[in-house]
Amino acid sequence: MSDAPRAGRWVAGAALLLFVAGLSLRPMAESDLFFHLKAGQEIRARHALPRRNLYSFTYPDYPEIDTSWLAEVGGAAVYGWGGFGAVVAGKTAVLLVAFALLFRAALRGAGPPLATSALAAAAFVAGDRLVERPLVFSFAGEAMILLAIAPLRRQSGPRAWRTAGLVLVGVAVWANLHAGVFVAPLMLGAAALAA
Repeated sequence: MSDAPRAGRWVAGAALLLFVAGLSLRPMAESDLFFHLKAGQEIRARHALPRRNLYSFTYPDYPEIDTSWLAEVGGAAVYGWGGFGAVVAGKTAVLLVAFALLFRAALRGAGPPLATSALAAAAFVAGDRLVERPLVFSFAGEAMILLAIAPLRRQSGPRAWRTAGLVLVGVAVWANLHAGVFVAPLMLGAAALAA
């Protein structure tokens, strides 16, 4: 492989990530952030997940199932360390990882210009969802699954089991970051059907 194609991929990838960072590094407009930060602070203080709806005056005893507890704990820790600026920077870092993984997966079927254009368009359209909420972890989880599909299809033996184990661990972590994890088996099932 010559240096020119490699340099083209690096330039295209860097341009994409710069564009995503520009969309992500903006003033916060997400009102749910305060709920998630407070929930994370409560979990950290109590060392346990809440069992009832702490923030409702109409039905405070409603059973609570917190599907984003890990993101909330992490968000509260980041906020405690560096305030709202650190939360925005952390969200941006997660999105940059997600789009870097998506770019790598997209390069399997497209050249750098097409991969960059398609992912930049997707980021632009999703701009209202690039916010300080646990759902940004689902972008990274979806990217992880897309990146894992090809190795899962071509590997066999111990390597396949190791890749499947890593995917399973990633999905387990994702399940504690955001409820969007339900798409993982759908994506894997669709890939299996396509194979």
